[in-house]
Amino acid sequence: MNGREGENLTSAPSPAPQEVRTLEPQVVQTPETAMPPIGGLTWRLPSKYAALDGDTLTIDIPAEAYPASAVAEAELPKALFEGSSGFSMTIQAEGSALAKPTQSWLGLKFQLHVHQDSTGRDAWPNCANEVGDFPAKTLRNDAAFSGMTPDGTETVTLMLGIQGSSGRVVFDLSTLRGAPSEGLFRHINQDYIVRYPPLTDSERVTSEERRVMRGEEGADGETLVTRHSSLVTARRHPLRGCMLPGRATTEQDIADLASWGATLARFQITRNWSAVDDNQDLDEYARWVDSRLDNLEDVLRWAHERGMKITVDLHALPGGRGVLREMAMFRDARYADAFIETWRRIATRFK
Repeated sequence: MNGREGENLTSAPSPAPQEVRTLEPQVVQTPETAMPPIGGLTWRLPSKYAALDGDTLTIDIPAEAYPASAVAEAELPKALFEGSSGFSMTIQAEGSALAKPTQSWLGLKFQLHVHQDSTGRDAWPNCANEVGDFPAKTLRNDAAFSGMTPDGTETVTLMLGIQGSSGRVVFDLSTLRGAPSEGLFRHINQDYIVRYPPLTDSERVTSEERRVMRGEEGADGETLVTRHSSLVTARRHPLRGCMLPGRATTEQDIADLASWGATLARFQITRNWSAVDDNQDLDEYARWVDSRLDNLEDVLRWAHERGMKITVDLHALPGGRGVLREMAMFRDARYADAFIETWRRIATRFK
């Protein structure tokens, strides 16, 4: 099972609170190793807003030119990534007055363009975006090749610069380093397969019922919902319900839902959804998640007593989101590790 896939997990309710078992943390990431330097590249510069002086690449787009683009490109040797499922790179850079790009995928570029001749597939993994000023720091790009199986026909182009924005970025090319990797998320539990039972005839939704759900009208102008209200009532889906509140769920909440005919509810582990760079204190984040799991333990018991199922939604993720709403865990191995570890703790506790 890919650690990146599926933030929601459906768990059958427990008949009673279970003893919490503590396991030693499992290593699910490749240990960090020093990456070798990458040099001797041939750079192609854009016609404007770029200058290369020795190992210093400067991209400087004036505010009055917004939105503009200036990206330097260099093809990477195939030997760097052949046979790997991903590639990790770092470089030192600093920026100032970076404007918010016209699209979230534009802006600061420490990006790879991976093109596979045999399949025609393309991937464009990039570093975390930045807006405003940032001091000299290490940019990191942990690239997964978007499901490609490397076969030697790949062309990988490194792109440094700014797209659809304005501002100034200075890259120190002497600090460019990279090595093959598995990207941020390793594939674990690869033999895990989810199988769903086939629908019975009574559970299948007919074309007429789909029209009812869409609120379509019959030839005489009468809504199909009015004409077939008894049919809709008789054919409700076996799983129906809603999302539970972000606050602590009470037994009364579950009792009310059950009395209304709910058979499924989504339990949210969420907070501060609009905040920027939240959930980056991982010790505090883990304590907060545990407090929500304490509530979940009660919710599972209350739901089981009423024949309901609960879906667990880890909605507030380690590292939070950046100013452009990008999830930090897709750019930083610390938060990717914490995401996998959090789900391991959830699965272990309610196994």
